[in-house]
Amino acid sequence: MATTGFESASQQPIVQLIDKTEKPRSYDRASSTRYFCLCGLGFTWLLFIGGVIAIIVLATKSDEGNYTATLSHPATGTVVLPLVFAVVITVCNECLGIIHTTSLRWSLWREGRLSFNTNLRLFTRSRSFAPNAWYSNFVCVVLSALSYAAAGQLISVDSQSTADNLTISIPALASLFIGLSGQAAIATWALSGMKRQIPTWSSGSINNSLALHQHSLAHEPGYSLTSYDKTRKAGKTVIPSRVQPSLGSSRRSAVLVTICQWTIALATIIWSSVIIANYSGVVSDNTHSSFLHRGARSSSDIAIVTNGRASSVNWVSTFVAFGIQLPFTFTLHCTELLVNASRDERAWRRSAKLKSKGARMDTNAIKDACTSWETITLFVLKSLVHWGFGEAVEIQFSDGDTSIDMWANSLYLLSAFTVIVAVFGTYLCYRRPKGPQPVAWGHFQTLVNLIDDWGSQDQPLYWGDKGHVRWVDDGEVRRAGTAGTASGLSAIHMNASYY
Repeated sequence: MATTGFESASQQPIVQLIDKTEKPRSYDRASSTRYFCLCGLGFTWLLFIGGVIAIIVLATKSDEGNYTATLSHPATGTVVLPLVFAVVITVCNECLGIIHTTSLRWSLWREGRLSFNTNLRLFTRSRSFAPNAWYSNFVCVVLSALSYAAAGQLISVDSQSTADNLTISIPALASLFIGLSGQAAIATWALSGMKRQIPTWSSGSINNSLALHQHSLAHEPGYSLTSYDKTRKAGKTVIPSRVQPSLGSSRRSAVLVTICQWTIALATIIWSSVIIANYSGVVSDNTHSSFLHRGARSSSDIAIVTNGRASSVNWVSTFVAFGIQLPFTFTLHCTELLVNASRDERAWRRSAKLKSKGARMDTNAIKDACTSWETITLFVLKSLVHWGFGEAVEIQFSDGDTSIDMWANSLYLLSAFTVIVAVFGTYLCYRRPKGPQPVAWGHFQTLVNLIDDWGSQDQPLYWGDKGHVRWVDDGEVRRAGTAGTASGLSAIHMNASYY
């Protein structure tokens, strides 16, 4: 009978690089991350149930034929509430994304196609696991964009009203919870399909390398000072370098991400310039509008006007916003590749700090994310970009007419956010880590080759010079490697060759 997953992998030869009399170091299964994801998944389903109840309640208060409900609320709600929605949606999407990423990683491993710890989740397909197949990935990106677009169109104001009222779009609310529940359904599908076939929920590249090493991935000697490079052959010595290759020079996909980022940034700047060029001269004096909306308004030939058919616009505007927002969602998702690869490399480079705590393997994915400046920056930028989009494209009601307005000053703010994303991504892509320690960028085979001693349980991991190997005509040949303590290691000899 054919076997799959760890049953088949565990039957393959395992190369152990520690003393056979010692118990092999076990990898961290990151159960706390799994529990967090389950809680996040449950919270998303509770949001969906609450959303269904809210839609039913609001439908009883909706304006006849308009699919909208008017609620009394301070005018600042037009700014604050969309930002709150953007943050909540981002949190839910990140949590569901961990589930989808983890199932993808180990489904790729079972297929023999797992090379990197970080992959473009929505654009890397599994051939045998349906929740990570191309069609599931496509649905995920569509639902993610739909949820963000709906949140931006959820709240609007009557530009002629003097009351502190907010207009809630029921179609936008329904689209929001369709987007979230659809992603939750795929995450639930992935969890039920993988069951016990996920060996670890860790996002750490070193811990996952140990898991792969203990099940199938063998150490290849002769690469003790070699960065991720597909061309170098084993057995050749290498001279230490003071700077290492960038992510962009190691992974072509990283360069494509930065191109995508700058394309979106440029397109947004052109979009805002076109809107200001068609400025109709109408200046909003509505004290109940967002502070961002006090200024230039797009001309009427750019706005979509439907002469009182608010019910049509409420549905159409959500899907128009969705279509425009899709490239932004795509770009922000691609930025995750740069952020996560940068985190993988930073975790590995901690091992070269012999006087510090070294590289920990029993790390918590949530704690790592909350203490990573790259992850925090991306989280903030995601929330700001999606919030800025909602502020730039908005439904307005006036004298019975309904329009989809594009606000030029808000579009310039959105342009600024996209430029910041592009600058941030370019820095991560092209920065070159300093020091002689080789870069891996989360490449599993490279990490397994560089790590020749995994240390004992609960020990950190250190990397450095491990001593003399032999003399050759052109000088000394030495060896670099890892250990569970820093006492047996020293700094790299910059003038020596390494095997």
